[in-house]
Amino acid sequence: MKRISARAIIIEGDKIGLMYRKKATHAFYCLPGGKQEVGETLEQTVVREIKEEFGIDIEVIKKVYEFISESAHQHFFLCRWVDGIFGTGEGEEFTVPSEKGYYEPRLVNVEHLKELHILPKKIARALRKDYEKYGGELDNKVKVFTDDKPPVNPPKYRKFRHKKHRTQKAPMKS
Repeated sequence: MKRISARAIIIEGDKIGLMYRKKATHAFYCLPGGKQEVGETLEQTVVREIKEEFGIDIEVIKKVYEFISESAHQHFFLCRWVDGIFGTGEGEEFTVPSEKGYYEPRLVNVEHLKELHILPKKIARALRKDYEKYGGELDNKVKVFTDDKPPVNPPKYRKFRHKKHRTQKAPMKS
């Protein structure tokens, strides 16, 4: 079953809210949000997740992107920061030590989007292009992207052929 999540694109002036994540082997940025809980709409999910992660109240404006992979279906919403102090979130991500790595909410200048390692990459590219073309309101059409990576195949095992061994008979002694 695919994990369904809702994520926020919060553009405030020339800044965008991103979550900086550092795991044992790599670091990256992502748009904040998380897993949809039973009984929640996607909009309710993104509002709850941003309150937990960033400590702010948001208003959902519109859905702008979807990203579908083998294991997840992510919905991205353009949102407006309504109230609260950025960076005061108290979600499970901030418990020390977190099994999922290090989390840090950051307000980043939108002009720096080109330089940052943001995942998923297709969403990051679309966001940059739409921001350049439409500004902070982004496009009005929902764009759907898929993960083109082939599923991981198990390693191929060599088949062993059993050779028939000829046994030579020892010469008979007379």
